[in-house]
Formats: sequence, structure tokens, C-alpha cells
Amino acid sequence: MVGRLVRMALFVHRLNRIPVSIEPEPHP
Repeated sequence: MVGRLVRMALFVHRLNRIPVSIEPEPHP
């Protein structure tokens, strides 16, 4: 059960992390 929750958290983290790296954001 815990392992499944960890996988879900990592999967959601990746989904939230990918679009940020794709979208061009202005960095100083």
C-alpha cells in the first residue's frame, strides 16, 4: 500500500515537473 502511494506521488511529481521544463520561462 505504501509503495503504491509512493509511486503515485512520484508519477504526479513527474507530470507536474515535465510541463514546467517544456514551457519557456524568462530567467534573469
